[in-house]
Amino acid sequence: MTQQLHLTYKQTVDGLREIVRKSGRDYIDGDYELGCVNFDDEDGQPSCIVGHLYAMHGIWDEGYWATDSVVELAARGVLTFDSDSTKDILANIQKMQDEWVSWGDALDRALKSAEEEKTE
Repeated sequence: MTQQLHLTYKQTVDGLREIVRKSGRDYIDGDYELGCVNFDDEDGQPSCIVGHLYAMHGIWDEGYWATDSVVELAARGVLTFDSDSTKDILANIQKMQDEWVSWGDALDRALKSAEEEKTE
């Protein structure tokens, strides 16, 4: 049976803030030489911020949760959201962390973008 996860805006924002608090605002995922990684080979835990959010909600393995993007999981109905803003925050933060933006800055930018879209 396929695992599914439904995220609300509040769950997403609160969870991401907690992850950033624990990791530190300046944390950057991956290794510049190796590229982005989805999970830590040593402990099998997620190394990306979005993976940490999935794990907070009891869903994590080294399968599709670790390798597919937010957009891919949403398109398959595996990951659902209470709003487009929730999905956009996760997609944006995932993209920024993959571009070597610190998790704190990525969260700030993703939240700012979501707020700007709400006022348009």
